[in-house]
Amino acid sequence: MKNMIPKAVEIIDDKNLLHRDGVIATKIDSSEEIYSGNGNINLVDFRKYGNTTVCFYRYKED
Repeated sequence: MKNMIPKAVEIIDDKNLLHRDGVIATKIDSSEEIYSGNGNINLVDFRKYGNTTVCFYRYKED
């Protein structure tokens, strides 16, 4: 299911489900657009492995 990451990040942010030092790791098809974050939780790194891209998100540092 494409485009689930933005909604999931919003839910995690709204419900404070991620520890301040926590990391969200997601996997998408390499042809998909990489979601940059919502302002509070942002993309910090991504790695491509063939047809798969793994993206890492964290809370914005103060």
